[in-house]
Amino acid sequence: MKMASHDQLRECKERFVCCKCNGSRKYYCYTCFVPNPSITLPFVPKLPFNLHIIKDPRELDGKSTAVQARILCGPDQVCIGDSFVDSDLSSSVVLFPSKDAKQTSEVDWTKTSTVIVIEGTWSQAKTINRTIPSSVVRVTLPPARTSFWRYQSLGEHCLSTIEAIHAIVSNVNRHDNNFDNILWFFAFQYHLIQAAYKKDSNMREFTSRHRPGYIKQ
Repeated sequence: MKMASHDQLRECKERFVCCKCNGSRKYYCYTCFVPNPSITLPFVPKLPFNLHIIKDPRELDGKSTAVQARILCGPDQVCIGDSFVDSDLSSSVVLFPSKDAKQTSEVDWTKTSTVIVIEGTWSQAKTINRTIPSSVVRVTLPPARTSFWRYQSLGEHCLSTIEAIHAIVSNVNRHDNNFDNILWFFAFQYHLIQAAYKKDSNMREFTSRHRPGYIKQ
């Protein structure tokens, strides 16, 4: 991947007070989508479509990876809510692996203005999917292996929200743009976890559900 350096994130030692909610945060405010003022966000090209992310209200903001897309891509391209907002469905698709879902290569992306992304557990995602009219085309991604640390019991093919966003944006890349910086915060957090477990061999097992060898030795 071609991603911006994480040096400034590594150098970010102090927490900051969010200018909107007064919450104490480290790298960004996951409630207000405000980055640490000491951080300069990396460049992310204009997305090939807008993203409407429906987050199950039971999902904690602090554990949401969708928030990272909102911060890195901006409010003009990414919105996050807890319900479906009726819009021009004729130019929208839903990223959801239903039985009748199309592959990304089967969709006319020149006529697609919005991709609806669902964030939640698999059970929550299925419930949210049923609230979206069946007339809206469902799209699925090619098989991929997640690097997410909060592993779902369904297996390693269940990507985190930010991984799925990066995958579909990259698959639909019509101008040979590099969207790897969408994973900037995610990759940094991944490496933090890896480093912590490598440093302290006495730490408890990462998780019995994750695939063997997830923590690199």
